[in-house]
Amino acid sequence: MKKLLCLLAAGLAGTVLLAPVRAVDAGSGLALADKRGCLECHAIGWTLVGPSFSSVAARYRQQTGAREMLVDKVRFGGAQHWGERFNMWPQTNLSDEEVYELVDWVLEQ
Repeated sequence: MKKLLCLLAAGLAGTVLLAPVRAVDAGSGLALADKRGCLECHAIGWTLVGPSFSSVAARYRQQTGAREMLVDKVRFGGAQHWGERFNMWPQTNLSDEEVYELVDWVLEQ
């Protein structure tokens, strides 16, 4: 499902709680987003099929639990968080490490 956003994902609650928070290199985050097909639906500063990464960051960056919620959305998908037009398909092709790296990178945009 490369046509869908790679932004939001989830793991088990224990995995989420134990996952380390770390700074993500902007170049490696963008490269991973490109490699995993995220850029087919998302861009950094403008809306494509899905919301821009900078819009996602602006909406969620300061919210408690945002990282875990976004990890959950990437992993399991979600609908209507950005209106009826946007439906995020589950991104099952990502490892847990990739999901956390992508979410951390998105939140830094």
